[in-house]
Amino acid sequence: MIGTVLIAGIFPVILAVAGLFAARIGQSVIPAYILVGTLVGTFTPPVGGMSFTLTDSIESVRLLADLGVVLLLFFVGLELSLASLIRKRSQFARAGSIDVLASFPLGILLKFGFGFERLESLFVGLITFNSSTVIIAKSLLYLEWIVNLESEAILGVVVIENVLTAAVFTVLSAVLLGAADVATLGRTLGQAAVVPALLTLLAYYGWQWLDRAFDIRSNELFLLGVLGVTALPAGG
Repeated sequence: MIGTVLIAGIFPVILAVAGLFAARIGQSVIPAYILVGTLVGTFTPPVGGMSFTLTDSIESVRLLADLGVVLLLFFVGLELSLASLIRKRSQFARAGSIDVLASFPLGILLKFGFGFERLESLFVGLITFNSSTVIIAKSLLYLEWIVNLESEAILGVVVIENVLTAAVFTVLSAVLLGAADVATLGRTLGQAAVVPALLTLLAYYGWQWLDRAFDIRSNELFLLGVLGVTALPAGG
């Protein structure tokens, strides 16, 4: 197996080659990225006696994956108006609620077909209704639809889905860890809500300060600053 630094170079090169090939044949780069990630991932079994896995270090792959998701969502956030989300919160909440009510029960029904326990069926229900923010955002960026009004509505619904999913996952995870009493669940939810709330307030009321802070002429320093600022809350 190879070192972390070499992995950090090999993975982007492979993704770039796969993306260029997909673009050359007129296809989206997203399936190419998923296929490459599946082939070289740490859990891929050998194919025909040949293994494409580049590393058995789950931590290395997870680090690169987390950074990729964080940066993608950061650049999507540059195109998404927080003021618009707050102003249209009722419309987005209604649309998100309809999505939950239509999709969540389907995941619960899988319980009867596969013999899941009650808690397991709740997890499957969450996975069923929660759309992939990364795939949707990447698709909108790739198709250059991110500036369209309908894209704002789509991302708004996805934000509602993610907020609900994060809240319910927090509760279910606490239950799995044995913290089923109301006080512990409330404390867990409160802790999970603090960071997003602070970041939302900072983005809404402190945008001028952020604008001045990132008014950096050096591209190198700007990149380092953005990477640090986006990774800190994600890692926390």
